[in-house]
Amino acid sequence: LERLLWEQEAVRSSRTTPTSLRSSAEELRLASQGAFEPKTSPAHAGPPPLKNMPTVFVFHGVGGHSKENWFPWLKDALGQEGYDVVVPDFPNPNHPVLSEWSDCFRQYDTLIDEHTVFVGHSLGGAFALRLLERMPRPIHACFLVASVCGVMGNQFDPEMKTFTEHPFDWETIRKKVKHISVVHSDNDPYIKLSQAEALAKNLGTTVTLVRGGGHLSASAGYTEFPLLLEQITATA
Repeated sequence: LERLLWEQEAVRSSRTTPTSLRSSAEELRLASQGAFEPKTSPAHAGPPPLKNMPTVFVFHGVGGHSKENWFPWLKDALGQEGYDVVVPDFPNPNHPVLSEWSDCFRQYDTLIDEHTVFVGHSLGGAFALRLLERMPRPIHACFLVASVCGVMGNQFDPEMKTFTEHPFDWETIRKKVKHISVVHSDNDPYIKLSQAEALAKNLGTTVTLVRGGGHLSASAGYTEFPLLLEQITATA
C-alpha cells in the first residue's frame, strides 16, 4: 500500500512539474550519459596587435631647449602617426658639457632599441654621433640637421669643445645605425656646407640640401619641417 501511494504521488508530481524543470532534469540525465557536449562560446580574438612604433629622440643645440624651433611641431606630427617622441632638456645649454648631457640621457637607456630614431639639430647632431659611438647595438635611424661635426671656426667653438675635441669614430658610428641622413642648407651662417658634405661622406651618405634655409631654426623661419617629417616616416 505504501508503495502504491508512493507511485501515485510520483505520477501526480510528474504531471505538475513545470516543463522547464523536466527539461533541465532530462538534460542532466542525458549529459550524464554523454548524449551531448556542453555548449562553449568561441574564444574572443580581441583587436589586432599594434605595430611596434619607434621612439624618436630630438636633441637641441647649444643655448637651446625642447620648446624651440620645429621641435614641438615635429613631436605633435609624429605623435599623430603613432610615434613616441622625447625631446630632452639638457643641463647648462649655454655652456654644454658632453659628460653632463650623457649622464642626463642615461635615464632613457631602457627606451633605446633597434627601432629607435635620433634627430639632432646643431650641437644636438654632434651629441647624437657621440651616443652612436657607445650604443651597445644598432638603432634604426639618425637624422643630422644643420649638425655640428667638428671645429666650425667661429665664436661657438670653445663652448662645444667637449663634443668636438676628439675625432669621431666613423666606422663604429656607421655600424650603429641602419639609416642616416644629413640635412643642411646652402647658407648656414655657422656651419659651412663643405663641413656637412664631409660629414655625409664619412657616414656613407649624401647631403639633403635645403636652399636658403639658414641654420634650419626658428630664426630662419623653421617652426615646421615637413621635409624632415617625410624623411623620418619614410624609414618606418
